Amino acid sequence: MVKSWQVSWNHKKYDYVGIINSYKNNKIDTIYQSKGLAIMKNLPKIDDIVYVSCNKLKIMKCKIISNFIEGLDEKNDIHNKGSPRIHTTIILILK
Repeated sequence: MVKSWQVSWNHKKYDYVGIINSYKNNKIDTIYQSKGLAIMKNLPKIDDIVYVSCNKLKIMKCKIISNFIEGLDEKNDIHNKGSPRIHTTIILILK
């Protein structure tokens, strides 16, 4: 059964307009979402839906295309305001 999830991004730390434009202009084809320090009893699954909000706006509806990935593969996030944020250890890939 497909579940829906909610993710909130901080508009002061993240260029959400930039990531939307990058996706629309085919500069990126996936979006990485770190689990961070969240303690989750239930984990998202492939094909689940993720609603992304930022600055009190629902900005995207994404589909999960991978389970959480644990490992040393780091993903540089150029849409982070200030220094680029690196997603490490546990990420979901959204499309």
